[in-house]
Amino acid sequence: MIKRMLLFVAIAATAALALPDRAGADRCTRGRVTAITANSISVYEDETLTYALDGRTRYTNWPTMGAWQANRDLNIYSIDIGDLVYVHPRNDGTNAARWVQIATDRR
Repeated sequence: MIKRMLLFVAIAATAALALPDRAGADRCTRGRVTAITANSISVYEDETLTYALDGRTRYTNWPTMGAWQANRDLNIYSIDIGDLVYVHPRNDGTNAARWVQIATDRR
């Protein structure tokens, strides 16, 4: 019985080590914009993280002080240096932004 348990623990530990570490790839970032270009956005939270932007990136309002029903048409040109944003990366392991929420009421 003990041998089987040790074998199970050894197999589970080997499998856990073999799986890729995706903790950084799936990390959402909330912070202030430090740099923005047509292809990327840099956000400072505890460190500065840079995400790629493309045509599939969505931009929405992030209501922080009310106006929950406000319908705003936002795009990359709605972001300025110093704006508060919340960046959600894509789930495919790349460093591309899937969704950027912009706090328009915190300017």
